[in-house]
Amino acid sequence: MSLASSKIDFIGEEDNVNYSSIENLSYDNMDGEENILLFDKGDILGFIKVWKDSEMDGMEYITLNYQIIYLNTIKCINTYKGAPTNDEGPE
Repeated sequence: MSLASSKIDFIGEEDNVNYSSIENLSYDNMDGEENILLFDKGDILGFIKVWKDSEMDGMEYITLNYQIIYLNTIKCINTYKGAPTNDEGPE
């Protein structure tokens, strides 16, 4: 089965996600969507919602395992083309 036809899970705010370290995280912003595709050492973890911090001039962040991670602290790769869309995103 190809990645393009695979179902990729959505990472919710209360989900516990196993990953190696923040330094190994990267993401594809999927052409500016409100959700990003998160990777750990190049392996797909899932889609996760991007938030904007109004107290920090709108800096974008994600919450992973109840930790705030600003997107400017992890690598943006923008190389995963043809990824499936997430039909079960947050309401």
